[in-house]
Amino acid sequence: MTGLDVPLTDPPLSQWTDAIEARLPELRGRVEVYAETRSTQDVAAAGAQRGPRVVVAGRQTRGRGRRGRAWLAADDACLTFSWVACPPPPAATAAGLAVTASIAVAEAVDALARDTGAAPPAARIKWPNDVCVDAAKLAGVLVEQRGDAAVVGVGLNVRTPAGGFPPTLAGPATSLQAIGVPTHRLSALLAVLPRLDRRLNEPDPDALRAAWRTRSQMRDTAARFRCGNRVVEGVVVDLDADCGLIVRTLNGQLVHLPAHATTRV
Repeated sequence: MTGLDVPLTDPPLSQWTDAIEARLPELRGRVEVYAETRSTQDVAAAGAQRGPRVVVAGRQTRGRGRRGRAWLAADDACLTFSWVACPPPPAATAAGLAVTASIAVAEAVDALARDTGAAPPAARIKWPNDVCVDAAKLAGVLVEQRGDAAVVGVGLNVRTPAGGFPPTLAGPATSLQAIGVPTHRLSALLAVLPRLDRRLNEPDPDALRAAWRTRSQMRDTAARFRCGNRVVEGVVVDLDADCGLIVRTLNGQLVHLPAHATTRV
């Protein structure tokens, strides 16, 4: 079956676990699929110490994003899942996991475009945790530490039509359907999971930073950031070892901005 043959209607959720396990037999951990949850992050976190697993929800009633923002999605339009990394990759930071997951999602979007015969969408990473196409948000990542485990949540807009997002969103949003990549949520999940598995277990941090450089929406661009009580203005140069930003300020100084304490202003 080619991507062009994929119907846009989701298969029944009761079939998802078997489909995932059949298509991805090497996937680390078990897969749990729920018709509805408050948040896949909450379900995953409640059993995080039981080892690696994937928690998928057909619908979330209280989904959330970074810094406590709500993640809004119409029924059947958004893929939402959480990946429990237990133990997390060696020396992984929350920012590093967010960047890593964003890379995997961007790679999956490109693969879905190829499979459906669509033009490459040029999926880019907006540091530290968003995947964008033409500056509109396509996906977001949320990483939360739970003891010795890390819970990596992903929300990917799949079927919302162009112009179908509520005006209350903080910025422009898009979906796979809106950018001309017709698919359904299970196909999107099957594209993301193996790439996320591979990237989260990537032994070479330089390879991750190289992938970020290729896809970064911010590298070599001027921006202003707030880090603690100070504002830093300059050009984004690179990621540091902990996946914070390295910025060259207006006076030529290189400044490291940690992800957990930095926002763009």
